[in-house]
Amino acid sequence: SALDRKDIRVALLAIAGDEVDLASLPSPAFILDPACGLAEEVSRFQQWAVAHQFNPDFFCNPNEAMQHTAQRFAAALGLPHLTQAQVELVRNKVAMKMLYQQNGIPCAAFSAVQSSRDVESFAALHGYPVIVKPLDSDSCINTFRVDSATDVPCLCDDVQWMVEAYIAGREYQICAIVAGGKVLDAYVASNP
Repeated sequence: SALDRKDIRVALLAIAGDEVDLASLPSPAFILDPACGLAEEVSRFQQWAVAHQFNPDFFCNPNEAMQHTAQRFAAALGLPHLTQAQVELVRNKVAMKMLYQQNGIPCAAFSAVQSSRDVESFAALHGYPVIVKPLDSDSCINTFRVDSATDVPCLCDDVQWMVEAYIAGREYQICAIVAGGKVLDAYVASNP
């Protein structure tokens, strides 16, 4: 819905390789190629903006996994962006939940883990079921509900993992565009 706004100019920042139907979008979209250098992509964007006669106030990048790249790109163009520390809080679930706790925002008990033994130790304190997931993932990819020690998934070494207490019920997320301390637009979704 942010792309439909008339009071701000928002461009979709698509990432090369993403499955995005550009023809269906109400606003211009620029396809960023992370394989290219930042300076090259900034120059290519500037040419694209002239060709499309469109100079956005904001980028919208729905690819959560590419936020480090997207936010550096927006910064290089002088557009509003998250700092790399803020992106880390968005991407690293343990860091995010630690910030929640420091600010009195309730969240499920959690811990970074490296092995099935770590998961079992956490479950001994908090009970089963537990949720095991990568620290840096989205859309519930590689997220597991673990009901017993025999259900613990293989925690491959190339991924950082966490475990959290299971909370029964429905989970929601809210995404928002915030500028100048004001929420310009928000979208609420139910997670599976």
